[in-house]
Amino acid sequence: AHLERRLGVLANANGNCVVVRGTPEASEQARRVLEALYERGRALEALGRPAEAVAVYRELLALPPQGRWDAAERVARLGG
Repeated sequence: AHLERRLGVLANANGNCVVVRGTPEASEQARRVLEALYERGRALEALGRPAEAVAVYRELLALPPQGRWDAAERVARLGG
């Protein structure tokens, strides 16, 4: 929801995929933000910082739940 408000897009999680709708520029920016968040979570996991990784994945889970993204699996595995 935060991403959607800030960038003026609609984002829906669908399994392992997030569908972003908006102007081409806003959609591309949203894609970059989502990919960066996911990579940040993975990097934090690799550094042994699971609580911080969970916080990042929870941000991703704030997307409308038309299915749950891989982030839900990671939150559960990390005990968040």
